[in-house]
Amino acid sequence: MVQLWQTADYIAPFDPGNPGFTSHWWLEDLHRAADQPLDLFTFTVDGEEAVRASVEASTRINGDSYEGWSGHVDVTEIAFLEVSAAHRGRGHGRAAVSLLAAHYGARRLAAFSENADEFWGSIGWSRLRRLDGDGAYRSLFVNAP
Repeated sequence: MVQLWQTADYIAPFDPGNPGFTSHWWLEDLHRAADQPLDLFTFTVDGEEAVRASVEASTRINGDSYEGWSGHVDVTEIAFLEVSAAHRGRGHGRAAVSLLAAHYGARRLAAFSENADEFWGSIGWSRLRRLDGDGAYRSLFVNAP
């Protein structure tokens, strides 16, 4: 796991030529380098980039919207996690999440699933049900209830 730093305004630190990733997740919606709100990581396997992650180290979720939570809940949010197309199904995503959990220590991790409910559930994370039942929201998964 290597943390990447955005060193130039509006230019991502990720390799734009890597076709295995969803480019608009990693190369668009950029900020001034000094204002980058996310921690950015890359994970390699045998010298190839296999996983990317962007993490909001400290944020709050409105717990009143979810079963079992109340008030504002402080979390570290995995905003995006993507395994390159060539490395999917080999456990690299699970390994990356484990490394992120170790990096952030005792903080509760959360992820709003982007069509990846099966992945988050398969690594043992709990899905929190929205109290209003509104299915328009992405599913919220946490590593600790």
